[in-house]
Amino acid sequence: MVQALQHGVLPKTLHVDEPSPHVDWSAGAVELLREAREWPRTTRPRRAAVSSFGISGTNAHVIIEQAPDAERPAPVRDEPVRPRPPVLPWVLSARSTDALRAQAARLHAHVAAGRDDLAGIGRSLATTRAVLGHRAAVLAADRDGFLDALDGIARGTSPEDGAATVLRGSGSGRLAFLFPGQGAQRPGAGRELYDAFPVFAEALDAICARFDSVAALDLPLREVLFADAGTPGAALLDRTDCTQAALFALSVATFRLYEAWGIAPDLLLGHSVGELAAAHVAGVLSLDDACTLVAARGRLMEGTPAGAMLAAELGEEETTALLDGFDGRACVAAVNGPASVVLSGDPEAVDELAARAQEAGHRVRRLAAAHGFHSPLMDGMLDAFATVAKELDFRAPRLPIVSNVTGRLADADEIRTPAYWVRQVRSAVRYADGVDTLHGRDVTTYLEVGPGGVLAALTRHCLDGRTTVAGQDIAAVASLPRGRGENEAVLEAAARLHVRGVRVDWQEVYKGWGGAPAVLPTYAFQRERYWPEPVTQQPPLQAPVAPATADAEDATADVVAYGPPATSAPELRGRLAGLPEEDRVRELLTLVRQSAARVLGHRNVDLIEAEDTFLEVGFDSLTALELRDALRTRTGLDLPGTLTFEHPTPLELAHRLDAELLTATGAPGAGPTAPAAPLLGISPTDLNPAGLLNSLYQQAILERKIPEFLELTAMAAEFRPKARKHSELPTPAPLVRLSRGGERGPLLIGTSGTSAAGGPHEFARLATALRGRRDVAGIPALGYGRGELLPATLDVAMGWQAETILRETDGAGFVLYGHSGGAVLAHALAKHLEAMGAGPSALVLADIYPFEHPMMTAWNAELSEGVVRQDPAAGGAPDRAIIPMDDIRLTAMAWYGTVCQDWERTATTAPTLLVRASEPLGAVPDGQDWRSTWAHAHTTVDVPGDHFTMTAEHAETTALAIERWLTEVL
Repeated sequence: MVQALQHGVLPKTLHVDEPSPHVDWSAGAVELLREAREWPRTTRPRRAAVSSFGISGTNAHVIIEQAPDAERPAPVRDEPVRPRPPVLPWVLSARSTDALRAQAARLHAHVAAGRDDLAGIGRSLATTRAVLGHRAAVLAADRDGFLDALDGIARGTSPEDGAATVLRGSGSGRLAFLFPGQGAQRPGAGRELYDAFPVFAEALDAICARFDSVAALDLPLREVLFADAGTPGAALLDRTDCTQAALFALSVATFRLYEAWGIAPDLLLGHSVGELAAAHVAGVLSLDDACTLVAARGRLMEGTPAGAMLAAELGEEETTALLDGFDGRACVAAVNGPASVVLSGDPEAVDELAARAQEAGHRVRRLAAAHGFHSPLMDGMLDAFATVAKELDFRAPRLPIVSNVTGRLADADEIRTPAYWVRQVRSAVRYADGVDTLHGRDVTTYLEVGPGGVLAALTRHCLDGRTTVAGQDIAAVASLPRGRGENEAVLEAAARLHVRGVRVDWQEVYKGWGGAPAVLPTYAFQRERYWPEPVTQQPPLQAPVAPATADAEDATADVVAYGPPATSAPELRGRLAGLPEEDRVRELLTLVRQSAARVLGHRNVDLIEAEDTFLEVGFDSLTALELRDALRTRTGLDLPGTLTFEHPTPLELAHRLDAELLTATGAPGAGPTAPAAPLLGISPTDLNPAGLLNSLYQQAILERKIPEFLELTAMAAEFRPKARKHSELPTPAPLVRLSRGGERGPLLIGTSGTSAAGGPHEFARLATALRGRRDVAGIPALGYGRGELLPATLDVAMGWQAETILRETDGAGFVLYGHSGGAVLAHALAKHLEAMGAGPSALVLADIYPFEHPMMTAWNAELSEGVVRQDPAAGGAPDRAIIPMDDIRLTAMAWYGTVCQDWERTATTAPTLLVRASEPLGAVPDGQDWRSTWAHAHTTVDVPGDHFTMTAEHAETTALAIERWLTEVL
């Protein structure tokens, strides 16, 4: 009927020779179409009703209406219109490498045949297409450049004549911004950006105006910045007071440009004066106070005695021996790498050190510095600098900063003190330690924000030979490298970040360049046949090797290459033995991806990416168990059913398998193969999923003696060891990432329930429903895992979770969600975090019931039966359960009934949503109000289903109700 609307013709009815005699065709205006008939447009929209009656009893009915006449969109005109840069960025993405190449081939054909404006195509690619995992970016100046680049992507090659820049990538990881220090300055830096990007110009003007009012410079700062090389103005750029002001201004203005493009760093690291730029953008100092402090720093440093600085290829320990006898004359000013230090002090001492180092065979280089920064020569300025700093208002950072003084994450309280910034002037810059800290916090992309590329080069040197995760390379990108056009450089930097998984607001990037929206080719789906075919043997999958062709727009050829027969568990362990960690993880990652592809029936393992979550690629509780069973066979490990929920990506699971195999084989560095003194007082190997308490629990359900069972298990839990404070716990709580939702707001964190079957897997259906809308994660409750202590108090349990949430969110907003007993813990956790000054952005409580609520007693049998029924994979066999309800979990469940007696039901400062089931779980006593209530809820929403089905069969409806509320309040 869609085609009928499009062509204006009603088709004749097929396979009917004459109308049914059982219908009175004379009544009404319905007739059988024996011949095609014109269906012309009129003043009213045409409509067609379509009904489909399934043999299973499922019926579908839809009404199709004529769409309004399409109007060609008017060209986008941002006011004022800006000149376009010398190159434009185009971005492409796809679900797999083959699809990306096919996508490029389609776009190549479209561009070659059409006349769309290049800016319009670029804008449409960036703003009207989904951003998928495999990405490419092209920067070119003209149509021929884009065509060459697209052809190269389609063929898997690069343009030969350099007419375009082609970037490819995929992955995730965190982003750090690097702010350069003295030595990065150069005449004219920022001038091209000032002319091209109003955001940069406005930020730079504001900073320069402030410096002109607080610093006694010979020329206005902007004139110093943009002076031509060789002029007196450019010469001022090397005077310390001008240098530090200029670097601060350029770095902050460049940061504001990236910020306007939606590029948000996870962490910040500066070098010397660059740390002040980092502190300002993190909110530690206002612009006025930051400029005041930078101006005082530069002025006072310029007034110190003449000094010298020397870069040497030395390690820090070697430098200590070299400096013997130079106390008070010279010292280490910076540790920039494993074999890169800067020495600073009076000129004669630095000359002597240079000679000593050269005699020992080390390369050295005198730096163009007239003063001995970060040396004893700075001592005379410290008191005056402290006086200035004491007059300023320091605030807690909104973004985490890595300290130059310690090389570790800056303490939020210490960085707010004047004393810290006085120490920062005098202490050595521990840049290499700072990069190690960033590396340890999973940073994979480093962007130098400011002129030059010194820090990008130092970072690559610090991380030489290291990767954050198997297969995920590290990139250090310079924003304004020497010898490059500035506009092209910042656009390429943004494109490099984009292909590495960083969010970029391309609508803002293209703002002001015009260009009408273009009608682009549709997605190049890589179609696969899923119908079973008879086979005699199915060899193991291997990564695809057959290249896609540029001219095969709808190709469906198989791209699977088959490898050697599967190895046994002993053979696998033997192959992994002796390999470095990165190689072991890479081997296991291949195993996980191959096994996952088999379970899902994919012929192409490329459809299972290292960073995909299992939920996103189609796993459910049953297929999760199939994958667990396959990996059990291949590795010989006893793996739990929660494997894919606790380690939700193939890469995380590969790391888990590596750790398990190391422990199982007793490899060096693996630690003991079994706890010398089990924390539970019983050996984990003695526990059986169908143990004594499990059997008693099943019997208690049958005999409806749940209260008696809980009393028994609570007594048993008394004998489990307890943690009196969360700092006694050996490991932090894991935050399990379940699905990615793009950029729709704060992370939604589900707090696991108190039942024996609780865990982050509870939120799998919620995460699936919110995929593409919101990031979802789950956090377990303390005491349910093997080897875990029970919390002595509710406060201990909440502190364990709070530490992880604060670390993982790094100051970003988050939402807490809990269902049933998990809602009790979600509220308690919200209160705990608010007491720490870091409460959630919102709180969602789903069907919360206090433990003494009358319906908890009336429905105790239904509640217990529901917990068991919630595991569809078990099928009555405990070994097939996602969560085998063993002695550990059952005693933990009973114990939480004890510690939650300390729960305080007071209001939170966060807006609170109560989501209630609209159907009772069981029989309701006469006159009893069975519904969940929460006196402090700002909004209450009823959703379909009962206490269990609201988060199971009706999970999507519940999730969308939560999402609608969050969109309204946040």
